[in-house]
Amino acid sequence: HAYEHLERMLISADDAHESAKIEYMTAEEKETYQSYKKILADIRHWTEFKENLSEPKNGTPEELAAYRQLLPALDDKITNLTYEQHLFQEKIDALEARLENTDIQKQIQLITHDMLLANTQIRKDLAKAAQNIEVTMRALAQGLFAETHAENQQDTYTTRQLYDIMRKRFYGYKKEVERLQSELEAAKKKDLSMDRALQMGANIYTKGGLKKLREALRAWKKKEGYLQNDRTKLEQEIAAFQRLPIPSPDDRDAYAEYQDRKRALDERSDALTKKAQELAEQKAKLDAWQKRLAAQIDAPQGKEKIKEIALGIMRKNAPYQKRYDTLKARLDRAAERMNRAKVQMDALAKAVKTDRNDVRCYKVAAPEKVKDRPGIIAEAVSGNEHYASLVATMRDDNSALKTWTLMSDAAKEEEANKRMYRDL
Repeated sequence: HAYEHLERMLISADDAHESAKIEYMTAEEKETYQSYKKILADIRHWTEFKENLSEPKNGTPEELAAYRQLLPALDDKITNLTYEQHLFQEKIDALEARLENTDIQKQIQLITHDMLLANTQIRKDLAKAAQNIEVTMRALAQGLFAETHAENQQDTYTTRQLYDIMRKRFYGYKKEVERLQSELEAAKKKDLSMDRALQMGANIYTKGGLKKLREALRAWKKKEGYLQNDRTKLEQEIAAFQRLPIPSPDDRDAYAEYQDRKRALDERSDALTKKAQELAEQKAKLDAWQKRLAAQIDAPQGKEKIKEIALGIMRKNAPYQKRYDTLKARLDRAAERMNRAKVQMDALAKAVKTDRNDVRCYKVAAPEKVKDRPGIIAEAVSGNEHYASLVATMRDDNSALKTWTLMSDAAKEEEANKRMYRDL
């Protein structure tokens, strides 16, 4: 799809700056830099994998053994990668220092600017593509109800004909509503609220500090959860162990096995205590970091700058906001038409059952030209008193006499007959 293709062509400011930096690297530097970035990505991947790993609950001895073998292997993997990072670090530091040269920095900024400027043209093309989609969808909607014109050429309609027309319209509107809901959901993901823009502004102002803090807090929370699980499991094992009878020292094998199990439980308890202390220290550092960021954000200068950044984000987001608002208005109108068609269809379905063999015909009695005769008649049948005075009805058994009665008059006559029968 052209629209999606253009969206994929958009480049973020960070990616543009990264691409510009690579432009000023030699082939050897580029290879070194990309290898270094790959190592960093691998370290992040395996560290996260290890953090998300937990001991199998109710695992078999084989599964537990595999788990215990995996942890040291992961540690070795991360250690080796960290060592590889260290080997590259000197070259990377030298490369970064070279790229910090004022003239090179200016060129990098110029290339970055050109890339982001290309985004402007892509955004224009996106707007044009969105407009083309709009025109296409409008044509589809018109085609969907193209038969309305032909339906409007009839002079009279039976109840069954009206029901078939309104049923077709209802499902046409329903399809349109579903399509618009899908489009609106996609547009909503790109539309930003002011609160979200302020959050983004705060993160930009702190140079990514807020995002890094949130990630660090999530990682800490996971570790804390794993620690609690390990503690609970250990407490259960200790309780079960304490219920065991203590073997006699005379039974050397049994007594030695008992002491080994006790020592293993004590070592695990000590390890968990140490882990808890480490997590407490990490949490204290995170809390201090959070306070520093809060002070930075809450300072008058910080508030003003964040607001300025947020307004800039909202200005850039304006096309997405406009598209969202347009789709929302169209969806509301389509839903209203669908709901009205459902009321009309249900009323006509009841009328079809009531008619049975006594077929009733309808026509618009208003002298002026009308664009939607079936719609006017359906409104009258569904109980709209205003339209009842514009529509005439006739039963099939008096078609030879051509006796047409306004639905409003027919309703009055029917009510009078009911009163007469009640009086009798």
